[in-house]
Amino acid sequence: MFEKCSAVLKMTSVFLEDEPLDRTEYTCTVSRYDEEGERIYLVMNGEDITRISLDAEYSCTLMAEEELVCQGRVKERFLDKNGSQLVFGIENGFYKNNLN
Repeated sequence: MFEKCSAVLKMTSVFLEDEPLDRTEYTCTVSRYDEEGERIYLVMNGEDITRISLDAEYSCTLMAEEELVCQGRVKERFLDKNGSQLVFGIENGFYKNNLN
């Protein structure tokens, strides 16, 4: 459904008291979407994977036929032969981005 779409991750809040809010927008490509498990598998494009916090809330904007946004957390981050991988857990379903 969203495979090979571009995506943008942006931190919206942090859970740890002393952790700063990262205002960087991270571009990714969707490698797989698991609708049943409410997970989006992302490949980061040229960024340091350690900059992604596991203790923060993110918005994920999918550049599909329509621009869709969801909220959630990065559940896993790891490197493999395909690059920097993220597993994004959807916590607040998709909605259209009407801010443009």
